[in-house]
Amino acid sequence: MKKIIYIFLISSAYILNSCCDCSVNPVSNPAFDCLIRETTITEFNAELIKVDTVLNPGPYYSIHNFVFPENKYLTGTLVNDERFALTGEVIVAQQSYSDGKPYKIAILDNNPINSNMIGDMLIDTVYSADTTADLKFKGELTRLDSSFLFDDAELFCDYIKFNETFIKGNIPNLSEYGRNIRGSGVPKTFSNTDIRILNSDNENVTGQGGVPAPSNEDIANLLLKVNSENVVIRVKLGDIFLYKSIAGDLFVVLVSDIGNGLLAPNKGRVTIMFQKIS
Repeated sequence: MKKIIYIFLISSAYILNSCCDCSVNPVSNPAFDCLIRETTITEFNAELIKVDTVLNPGPYYSIHNFVFPENKYLTGTLVNDERFALTGEVIVAQQSYSDGKPYKIAILDNNPINSNMIGDMLIDTVYSADTTADLKFKGELTRLDSSFLFDDAELFCDYIKFNETFIKGNIPNLSEYGRNIRGSGVPKTFSNTDIRILNSDNENVTGQGGVPAPSNEDIANLLLKVNSENVVIRVKLGDIFLYKSIAGDLFVVLVSDIGNGLLAPNKGRVTIMFQKIS
């Protein structure tokens, strides 16, 4: 009898150990098609402090963008804009001289304009005094609602389910960068004083002798481009948007939290909940 029990225990242990090597597959339940995802994004700040000859990140330094996932089983990705890793400002827009001279005019800034972003979304500014924030989007955006005051995944699923027709009916209202939707604005208007001249090696030669001046038409065209592609959306808690990502996917996005971190220097942060829709 003891021998039989011993053989049973050995067999059970072998079976259990074998199961540890089994692959884990996602649950496939056709009755559940709502997969709410969530992410928290920190206010963009490319501040660098020079110590002797070395550049160090400032206390508020954070240079990530959020990229919405193409797969509904993923949460998305926070990607660092490494262009800002070595310098506090980068070229956000540029244009060659129209007369063929080997120079370009450019705009440099410490925050990318929408068309120059490397991801879908970044946090431009958090206003803790009234719990609002300015967001930048690279894709297309429209507003759906401004009164969903729940941080509740189940209720968010219900909202999407019961408003499916309304949500999809807003697809034609999608606007590039959210331009001209309610709450949209221009965070910074660039002017002639922001124009820089670059040589063929992308070196800043503004004001140097022998550098030809750009035409007024070239300057006007660049300023028109950069100012029309620099858009923020002022949001508050409970705002819901329909967003078309840079990959072409549609998401319902809820602003579920706006605030500051608990540890010094208390960086501004925004949390969103989102659901990919077909």
